[in-house]
Amino acid sequence: MSIKQTISSAINGDANAVKAIVNEATNGMKAVPVEIVIKRTDDSTFDQTNAGNGVPVVVTGTSVTQAPVTGSKTVSTTAAEVFAGASRKAGRYSMAVYNESSVIVYWGAAGVTVANGFPIMPQDSVAIAFDVKVATPIFCISTSSASVKVVELA
Repeated sequence: MSIKQTISSAINGDANAVKAIVNEATNGMKAVPVEIVIKRTDDSTFDQTNAGNGVPVVVTGTSVTQAPVTGSKTVSTTAAEVFAGASRKAGRYSMAVYNESSVIVYWGAAGVTVANGFPIMPQDSVAIAFDVKVATPIFCISTSSASVKVVELA
């Protein structure tokens, strides 16, 4: 897409007489330039962003940087932590649990029960996102023995 080098129109001023210029691409798409400001940590005012004062951005879990860990687990009538390998994958940002059994599996925090857990129906799955900086355990329980497949990404 190429951008016209001339301004085709302007937006009328707002109540404070602030005007915004619209730029138009040759395909008719319009763009309004904006200025991004960042609130100071003491909440006193805002500062303009520039090369020395950029927008803070945290990106996590955008791509697989390590080989995924996959595995099968048996879920029983006693709540237990689920993970794909021998232990919870360090730095994981995502985990999926697929219920390959014919009974409902319930997941949640430590102490999960069939009464308070979130159900994973037979032949269904759940995908869970994590903060990579926090090691969060996920527990499962069922009314009888159930087989699940687990994959963890870090």
